[in-house]
Amino acid sequence: MDSSTERIIEYLSDEFEVPINAIRFNYYKENGREYIARTWLKDPYETEENEEGDAREPWNGHDFYANFGENEYRKWEDGQKYGFITGGHGEWYHRTMGKAEEGKRIFVNCPGKGYIGVGIVTQEKTPAPEFMVEIEGKEEEVPITKAPLEGDLSRDAEDPDLREYLIGVDWIETRDIDNAFWEKGLYANQNTVTRLRDQQTLDRLYEVFGVSPPK
Repeated sequence: MDSSTERIIEYLSDEFEVPINAIRFNYYKENGREYIARTWLKDPYETEENEEGDAREPWNGHDFYANFGENEYRKWEDGQKYGFITGGHGEWYHRTMGKAEEGKRIFVNCPGKGYIGVGIVTQEKTPAPEFMVEIEGKEEEVPITKAPLEGDLSRDAEDPDLREYLIGVDWIETRDIDNAFWEKGLYANQNTVTRLRDQQTLDRLYEVFGVSPPK
């Protein structure tokens, strides 16, 4: 699938809400075993919503949803300190990160725990080795992969598919994961970044994090 086809699908889906999608199948062979992996171009959840017509709530044009899945490499403490969310180690995990636009607001959820932060996007999707941060005592910025971290964002740094990608965020408020906010019925999604359309979730997040709806 070439780039022009991808752009056409994105355009029809985003601008006219046409329920269109594409799927890529990749073939792998290792140690005598064969595998087939699939990758969707568009978030299947959003595409299915398009098929329901009026069932999908309109997007307010400002608020995004993001996952921050903490593990031994990704630490929320680092994201709070240096102002970022991160995803990677596979195209599925980083491809939707390109949706987040500079100047938009993003609410961050830790899967299985709840919402842990809200902030304004300051830098769009960037490979980890190119994401620059300020270090106390240093006159010049350094790549996040060389910063003192609780985790390790340098793994597979030379592989465009497997490396980590970051989105810069100017935090309005954050919470420790142990103090994450969650209620039954709040919006959650398996993709790293999506447009946050669920008004019930938005209303509660505005209240809990002390932010206002977009004008």
